[in-house]
Amino acid sequence: MNRGSPDDGGIAFTNERAAPPPEHETNMEVHSWRLLRAPTGELHLGTLRDHQGDRAVVRLTSALASIIATERVAITGSGRTYVLVGPPESRLLERQAIRNGAAHLGLVDGIDISDQVWPEMLKASLDYSPFTNR
Repeated sequence: MNRGSPDDGGIAFTNERAAPPPEHETNMEVHSWRLLRAPTGELHLGTLRDHQGDRAVVRLTSALASIIATERVAITGSGRTYVLVGPPESRLLERQAIRNGAAHLGLVDGIDISDQVWPEMLKASLDYSPFTNR
C-alpha cells in the first residue's frame, strides 16, 4: 500500500509520531473523526484532517487517557486535547478512509464505537450546566 502524501493527492496516512509535539499543538478542533476501540480496550481517535480538494491526512491518536463527555473533549496520554466539534464522520468515503488509515497505522482489529458513544456524549453535554453541576 502506498503511504501517500497530501502533496500527491489522495489520502496520506500518518501516525502520532508525525504529529507536532503536544506542547506545540495542545488543543485541536476535530471535525472529521471516529472513535475506535483496540482489542486491548484502549480508545483511539481516527481523524481526517487538512481537507484540501481531493487531499486529506488520516491521523490515529495515541491511546486516550480520558474523555470529558460534558465538553466533548478527548485527551491522549501525551496531553493533547481533541475538541470534538460535531458528530462522528458519517460520510461513507471519509469513514472508510479513517478506518483504513487506522488499520494501515496498526489498529487492524479496532472496533468503531463512535455511533454508540456519541449519543451519550451529546446527552451529557446537553444535560451539563456549569451553574447546576458543581
